Amino acid sequence: MTINDVRGVIKGRVLLPGDDGFEQAATAWNLTVRQPVAAVVEAADADDVAALVRYARRAGMTVTAQPSGHGASGDVEGLILLRTGLLNEVEVRERERVVRVGAGATWGQVLAAAGPLGLTGLAGSA
Repeated sequence: MTINDVRGVIKGRVLLPGDDGFEQAATAWNLTVRQPVAAVVEAADADDVAALVRYARRAGMTVTAQPSGHGASGDVEGLILLRTGLLNEVEVRERERVVRVGAGATWGQVLAAAGPLGLTGLAGSA
């Protein structure tokens, strides 16, 4: 089993070193952090995430997730970088006062969906 085999189990985009767009996809938000990952996977849906985790387990590899490149540590050599930016759905259930947020949604998307209903949430920061 090679890293190239991941393309057979993912509907979303899979980028390997040398592919057009790989360097950009592997770049963290903080440009001073280098991310020498083995692959970048842009999940199309939750099934892609599950398929990637199963693949990685069989291949003895580790997956790390970064929706937008925030939270990069640089300690990712040889890992598969999972980008969840396409999983950006935001569902507001007004009567229940609950918001369901996809793994790739930005806080701005959450606030835009919740605000008109008089709802908000506390943003984290460091």
